[in-house]
This record gives sequence, C-alpha cells and structure tokens, in this order.
Amino acid sequence: MYKIISTIASELEEIQEQICKQMHVHSVNYAQFFKLPLNKLDWELCPAISLAICGSDSNMRIKRKALALSIQQIYLANYIHSLVHDEKVDCWQHHVLVGDYLLGLGFQTLIDDGLFAYTREFTNLVQVMSEGIILRWSLRNTHVSTEERKQIFNKGKASITALSGKIAAEISGLNRNQVMISEQIGYSIGMAWTTWEESLGINISWRHLCKAERLIFKLDHDMSMKQLLQNLIDKMSQIFSVHASYREPGPLSLGRESLMSL
Repeated sequence: MYKIISTIASELEEIQEQICKQMHVHSVNYAQFFKLPLNKLDWELCPAISLAICGSDSNMRIKRKALALSIQQIYLANYIHSLVHDEKVDCWQHHVLVGDYLLGLGFQTLIDDGLFAYTREFTNLVQVMSEGIILRWSLRNTHVSTEERKQIFNKGKASITALSGKIAAEISGLNRNQVMISEQIGYSIGMAWTTWEESLGINISWRHLCKAERLIFKLDHDMSMKQLLQNLIDKMSQIFSVHASYREPGPLSLGRESLMSL
C-alpha cells in the first residue's frame, strides 16, 4: 500500500513539473505574468482524485496519467481565467492567452492518449466552469442568496472534482452504480475544498468530507483504492485543521453566511 501511495505522490510531482515546463515556450515564461497557485490542493487535488480511483493497474498506466494531467491543465486554465480583475484591464490579455493555451493542452492530452471519447464531457465542463466565473462576477458587490451561492459552487471546483471521479471510474471499468458513487465522492470533496477556500467555516467543510468518507464504504472496488481515497480525505482534514483559524478570502469572496443547506 505504501508503494502505491508513493507512486501517486511521484506522479503528482511529475504532473506539476510537466505543466511548469509547458509554461515556458521558447524564451517566454508565461508564469511571469501572474502568480501560479502555491496551495497544495490547487496543484494536487484534482489529479489525485482520478489517480486514486484509477488505482495501480499497469495496463491503464498511460490513460490514468493522461486523465490526471488533462484534468490539472484544465483546472489551471480555469484558475488563470478567474484571476482577471476589473482593476487590471491591461493584464487581461496575458491571463486569457495563457489560460486558453493550457486549455488547449488539456484537450490535446485527452486526444493524444486515447481519451478522445471524453472530449465532449470536458467541453461541457469548461462551459459550466466559465458560467461559474461569469455568475460570480455578475453577483459581486451584491447580496448573494444561498441558492445563488450554491449555483456558483456547483459550477466551480466541485464540477471538476466530480468529473474527475466519474471518468476515472469509467476508464477503470466500474459499473454504472460505482461510477455514480465515484462522481459523488469527487463532488463532495470539491464542495469541502470550495467552502474552505471561501472561509465559510471549518464545520461545513468537514461535513462534506464526512459525506465523501461515507460514500467510500459503498465502493465495491479493491481496498487499495478505498485506502487511497481515505488517505486523500485525511490529508485534506489536516490541511483544514492547520489553517482553520485564518483563511484570507479571495477577491470575490461570497461572505461567511451559514451554508448548511449546501
């Protein structure tokens, strides 16, 4: 089991290194135009979900790594697009161009490594996440209702973590019910991540992690996958606990109202 966890950790490092190299095109370092995320969850959570659910089957090594890489490329593309601010109009071109570049790389990875069948689902994902950015910006400086907040969260991190779990289960050959459970696990992890990033209270984030934990027991797959997912949730809990006392809200923070209906 330790070997499997170590392998995934190594693959996550490789993904980060590969993307950092891709940010250098000829003599231009695109990362100079903005700060890439330093948060460990930003770099590892989306691909970690897919790698954990795919497991260690050597027969699908290429597809599992391609899925993890493309998910991270697309996540970062959305992250960079969301950095656009009204007061930084002159920087828009950099964020848009680099975000689009990473987006293209994400789809290229899917096509090159045998995951072409999932391009439509990723296209839908990009549309949903873009809608989330637009909705968030349209509601800035206004009172945001619980339902509007839930829509924003559903169209953000939770949408890509849910798809990460779903596609990983599908390429692993799990049955339809197990695919749905894997998608729900990804969604719950994404909601925990989102509510923590929004500084909405550690109890809300833990509630979503507990839901993901309960869903793990419904999986019929081998114990290694369950342990990997549990390990991922445990690491998130540790991060949340360490930073529970203070989280700096983002530029579009939606406030600290109760979200117990989420």
